[in-house]
Amino acid sequence: MRRFFYAVNDDSNQSETTYPQLSSLSIGDSVELTESIVHHWCRVLRANIGDQGVLFDGFGGEYQVQLLAISKKHATVTLLAHINEDRSTAIFTKIGLVMSRAERMDYAIQKSTELGVTAIQLLSSHHGEVNLKPAQVEKKLAHWQQIAIAACEQCGLNRPPLILAPIAINDWLKPLPMTTPVKVEAAVSSMVTTLSQDTYYHVLQQTADLRLQLSVPEA
Repeated sequence: MRRFFYAVNDDSNQSETTYPQLSSLSIGDSVELTESIVHHWCRVLRANIGDQGVLFDGFGGEYQVQLLAISKKHATVTLLAHINEDRSTAIFTKIGLVMSRAERMDYAIQKSTELGVTAIQLLSSHHGEVNLKPAQVEKKLAHWQQIAIAACEQCGLNRPPLILAPIAINDWLKPLPMTTPVKVEAAVSSMVTTLSQDTYYHVLQQTADLRLQLSVPEA
């Protein structure tokens, strides 16, 4: 069955509809799909009433659903079953990636997601290919967060890694003091602001138990 990320904060939402966390609903309830899922499932993939799929919102587990109604801009599903399975790795990891251009960065985020990282810290470097202007950050964050979400939809993970706003690589290499909290919700795309406050991601506010630094030697 097709898997879709049910974003409580949907950036494509033009009607300002509020979407509930799936865990707040009961089996048998109906729920309106986000606009991004309607576009992908009902328009691009041409799903029909009665078709089944899987929704996950990043808060743990996933739900088997069945299409109940489809209109031009909206679609509703019925929750059939809750699959209480967390496929996240047992080790929480945050990887730092110096930003590169176009497909190479998309590929790096896709593969990092498939490896099961908890978060991806974007880094800028003096010798890097990409240095974003402040006005470009939100758009790029949304794009790369969507790449990570799409990778989860494909590989079966149900907790997407958070893509964190870029910082200088020199700042990344400095150890944070224990008293300095990392405000994760202020460093992510608006599509995962609510998700970033889930207790699962609170570990990102702590100092790492182990730090590894890998570098590629200059050719």
